[in-house]
Amino acid sequence: HPADNEIEVIMTTASIRIPSIELANQSTATMAGGTVFAEANLINTGNAVENRLSIRASISSSPPVTGLIAFFTVDGGDRAVAQDVPVVVPAAGELRLRMDVLIPDDAPLNTRFVIQFEVLDAVDEDGLPMPMSVQALVILNQQRQVTTDVGLTQLGPVPSGTSALVLVNQTSTSSMNEDIEVAFSEIE
Repeated sequence: HPADNEIEVIMTTASIRIPSIELANQSTATMAGGTVFAEANLINTGNAVENRLSIRASISSSPPVTGLIAFFTVDGGDRAVAQDVPVVVPAAGELRLRMDVLIPDDAPLNTRFVIQFEVLDAVDEDGLPMPMSVQALVILNQQRQVTTDVGLTQLGPVPSGTSALVLVNQTSTSSMNEDIEVAFSEIE
């Protein structure tokens, strides 16, 4: 514009979607009857809404443990475990993914639990599939287990007014110290 010495440039930018996933937090250890968790962030550093993605969260264990109960949430909302969950990540935004797993009481010591978050349908700049996933490994390294056997040293009934020797055998396979109290009461 010769009248005011101004230059005006008008341009458009392409829609850019750059998804990524990172592990944010996880349990460091667990015990039988306890819980494990893992959190991940699904990030879109692009300038356009990323609405082409799905997430799949899964849990596995070695050795296999039956009776695991898992809860998967996306930004606090409950979602199905081990199924494709469509998600929308805003431009320059992120979603928080979390899985919580209840461990059965009979899970063996040294069991390894792997929580995985997998991003499906992600593509690179050339439109080629771009596999993305993160995993959290948690080992069951704590256990509380005490067994008790009680018995008399003699066979048969004990006459009233006499004493009898009672044997109490307690075996601990706990990975921590156990405080045990033994109490006896009279049975009529």
